[in-house]
Amino acid sequence: MRTISIILLTAGLVLLAFGFRELETTSSRVQEFFTDRPSDEATGLLVGGGISAGLGLVGLVASRRSRA
Repeated sequence: MRTISIILLTAGLVLLAFGFRELETTSSRVQEFFTDRPSDEATGLLVGGGISAGLGLVGLVASRRSRA
């Protein structure tokens, strides 16, 4: 359980980094200028990364409590 949680947390952080990077691209800024919202790709990366990182943190806390 702990290994899976660490993998989820790491993958989530990587997806968040890619999402923030995608927000800064020219195409995303142009789309945001005209539509007043970020690109779907950036949103997907940020949401997926947040969920993955959150699940990883919950798993780490749960595995730590079960050991105590």
